This record gives sequence, C-alpha cells and structure tokens, in this order.
Amino acid sequence: MSLYKRQYSQFWWFQIWKPDGKRMRQSTGTADKAKAAIIEQTFVLAFGKKTRAQKLIAMLESICEEEKPKIALKDVGQIYASWSKMAGKETGRKTLLRKQEVLKKFVKWTEANCPNVQTTEDVQRAVASNYVKHLATRNIKDTSRRTEIQILITIWNGLQKTAEDIKNPWPDVLPAAHDTEHGKAYTPEQETRIYEVAKEKSNEWLLACIIARHTGLRYGSIAQLKWQEIDLEKALIKHTPPKTKKHGIQVVLPISQPLKTALEQASKTKTSSDYVLPKHAASYPHPEHPNGPGTYASILKEAGLENQGYTFHSWRHTFRTRLSEARVSAEIAKRLGGWTNDKTANKYDHAERLDEMREAVEKATGIKKPKKRKAVKKAI
Repeated sequence: MSLYKRQYSQFWWFQIWKPDGKRMRQSTGTADKAKAAIIEQTFVLAFGKKTRAQKLIAMLESICEEEKPKIALKDVGQIYASWSKMAGKETGRKTLLRKQEVLKKFVKWTEANCPNVQTTEDVQRAVASNYVKHLATRNIKDTSRRTEIQILITIWNGLQKTAEDIKNPWPDVLPAAHDTEHGKAYTPEQETRIYEVAKEKSNEWLLACIIARHTGLRYGSIAQLKWQEIDLEKALIKHTPPKTKKHGIQVVLPISQPLKTALEQASKTKTSSDYVLPKHAASYPHPEHPNGPGTYASILKEAGLENQGYTFHSWRHTFRTRLSEARVSAEIAKRLGGWTNDKTANKYDHAERLDEMREAVEKATGIKKPKKRKAVKKAI
C-alpha cells in the first residue's frame, strides 16, 4: 500500500510505477482511506491493462459519485485559522483579527451584491475585480486597498493547501502600488491645533500624538508600548514593532526633550498597568470600543481636518518630513523609522550611531541649540 498524506492536504495520495518506469504521484481526491485504496488499485489495473478503460471509468464514478467538497464563504475564516495553526503559521491575535475583519467585509459585500456567490469556487476573477472596484468607490487609498487584497491573497493561498482545485483570483486584481502616495504630513499649525483638541478630549490621545510626532512609531506600537521599554534616565525607547516582530527587529529611539517631558508627567500619574496608554492597549485596534479613548477621527473633526486625507498615521509622515526639513540624512531617517527586513536590520549598529540619531531627533523637534555668545571685552 503506497497511500500517504501530504503536508497540509486533507486527501490521501498514492504513488505507483508506470510501465515505462516512471513514478506517478496523484491525489485520490478523497479523505476516506478505503475509497482512496480502491482508486489507487484502479490506476494499477489501468496501467496493467487488466481491465477495459470504460469499466474503470465506471468504477471511479461509482466511488467518487459525490461532488468535490466546496468551502462555504462563511466557513473560510475558521478553516484558514485551523490551517494556520496546523501548519505552524499562526500569526499574532491582532493580525488574525485583522484578516478576519477583511474577510468578513468581503463576505458582507457578496451577500449584498452577489447573492449567488456562496463558496470559494464561486469567487472568480470577475467577482474579485468588482470587489476591488467597490473598494475604490469607498474613498480608500490605493495602499489601503492593496493591503486588503494582499490579505485576501494570503487567505486564499492557505485554502489552496487544504483543498484541491481552489483557484486564487486575487493576485490578478491586486491594485498597483503608487510610490508617490506617501501620505500627508501635518503643518506646525495643525500640530498645535490637534494637541489642543486632544488635551481637551483625552490626555491619552494627547500623549499618543506626542509619542508619534517625536518617534514616528505606528499606532499599533504606541497603543502597545510598555513602560519597561522606556528608559527615561538614558532617554531611550527600545521597542519591537508588531510589524517587524516576526523578523525579531527592535528599534532603538532617542527620546527628544519635549517627549521626555510628556513621559515624565505621565509616569507620575501612571496606574498599575504595564502599558503607557492603558485605554489604547485594552481596546486596540478599536479605540472606539467602550472604555476606549474614543476615535482619532473625532479629534481631526474638531481640529477642522476632517475628510482631508489625514489619519493618525500622518504623524509618522510628519516625523519623516521634519527629519527631511532638518536635513537629516536618509540613512539616519531609515534607522529611526525601523525596518521590515531582517537582513537590512543586521547592517545597522545603533550603538555606533546613537549620538547622531539623538541629534537628528532633536533637530526634528524644531529646537535649536543656543549659539555660544562671544565674549565681549569691556572697555577700560
């Protein structure tokens, strides 16, 4: 008996040697071992020419009379999560939730616009293309649409490992990346206005904005930043961003004077929580949840910046813009921004360039070092 199970496949496979001496490997298309054994033997008989082809076809049809199992769209999330666990490809809880949200969004769209689309087999290229067009009408940036489709590509790739003949239509409709779409930075005046509104609404949002402005950290990092990652005495933050966690990449960020002042004030009133921003940590990635800090969109609205393309991520663009305005080198800016490639990270040694990085951060705050005054000789 040469039946065996391939990694990540639910079906039995067999391998036999053909008359020409070549080996044949084939899926039986069934998870029933008894049926798989009959299918294997049928192929052996076929190659041995001991039974007429038509009779063999009839035998196969009687064995595989049921249709190939189809995966209902409503079950895709659960099947993908199970496969990820089995394959050792589990991601963090937040990442998995994000994938489930994107999937639910697509399923909800099919229910409203394509009621006949019930299974993964029904998700053909035309359906995927229409969904991408739908996202474009929702005033979602190209980069965000691209991210959502990449998530669907990943999910469908996982499904292909669990069942036969599943087609992945999403790569064909992936929106093009536009390098010019870097996001908008706040002006100094807008920064001030946002600080004022944030202070009125929530001290946690104010601190979150200050951290983002002076470090360039993404919201996910800020929401989950812990006090143990902050060394106020040495004025350093050592943090592993969720986005680069799988690469084991840690960023080391000098703390500018304005940020140090804000963190020192926050440390005086901190609770027993390990997190710098407990409300953000508890509700991430949905700050609008009960007991959360509320939405950042509401702050933008009161600051007069609603529907102008700004988001919390604009703080990261602002940090990068201020570095450029301070004529900080691109290399140092990259060090401060973090990396998503472990090979790139290995090229850098923070300890060697820490003083240079600290100087760059201070330049980006807009604080200029006082010039030394020349000694004035008194007239005798």
